[in-house]
Amino acid sequence: MKHLKLYGNLLWIKMVRRKENLTFENLVATVESLNLEDAFSMDDLYEEYTCVCPHLQTNSTSTEVDDDLNTDVIWSTIFMKAGPEKLPNLLKVVAFVISIPCSNAAVERVFSMMGWV
Repeated sequence: MKHLKLYGNLLWIKMVRRKENLTFENLVATVESLNLEDAFSMDDLYEEYTCVCPHLQTNSTSTEVDDDLNTDVIWSTIFMKAGPEKLPNLLKVVAFVISIPCSNAAVERVFSMMGWV
């Protein structure tokens, strides 16, 4: 059950792709679910969230956003428009979430090739 809650808290990363609004509550829930509260100042994260909001809104109404773009490419574009140096905490959260593998297929493939499975 804990994994389902964590997964639900991570869905905001794709909200930009689906043209939905990202809320600060989504960010807080993610930071808390991943036990990263000590790594980030919530006040700084909120300031960064307010800085990136106009770029999120622009992105969600833009016709430039191709439906075939990956989520990481969309977030990269948002950070480049907003200025990544202004958003170090948000960049860390997004990078952390995007780096979580969605499956363990690569590891299973290696074990299979080694004859361990």
